[in-house]
Amino acid sequence: DEFEFPPHAGSNVASDNLGPISITFTAPVRGFLGYFTYGVPLTLQAFDAGNNLLAATNSSYSNNETLSGVYGSHSNELLKVSSSTSVYKVVITGSSQGTSFTLDDAAVITRCDLNQDGATNVNDAQAAINEALGTASGVDDLDSDHTVNIVEIQLVINAALGNGCSAK
Repeated sequence: DEFEFPPHAGSNVASDNLGPISITFTAPVRGFLGYFTYGVPLTLQAFDAGNNLLAATNSSYSNNETLSGVYGSHSNELLKVSSSTSVYKVVITGSSQGTSFTLDDAAVITRCDLNQDGATNVNDAQAAINEALGTASGVDDLDSDHTVNIVEIQLVINAALGNGCSAK
């Protein structure tokens, strides 16, 4: 129903037709985000390789459908789940029977996406430079050598240029 569940962008969305959606990643990621319209409360969970819960977030409202949502809500709420520990699976749960939400403009947050906005770009490269120079806390050690330096900057630039994030 494009009136209650309008897409965030374009004309296609994913939905939970058969119940919760589980997304398993072939390589570890930092997190996941997307724009959700829902008719019941929504939970987004991140799990590690051992299926241990790392992080979770809940929708702001019990219903944010365009026409019949809770007062003050808006369709296409941005929900994000991330962790400093590698994420291998995300589970999105609305109604156990399904047909309770749509998801649009989903994005994987890689380790090179330093600001965790769903896109690796010049902003992330600048963040890596700031960390390497010491003007920001050096927390994004992407090659596991216990320091943030030119290697991290190059890894982020390569990812921003579309060559993938090869962080360890």
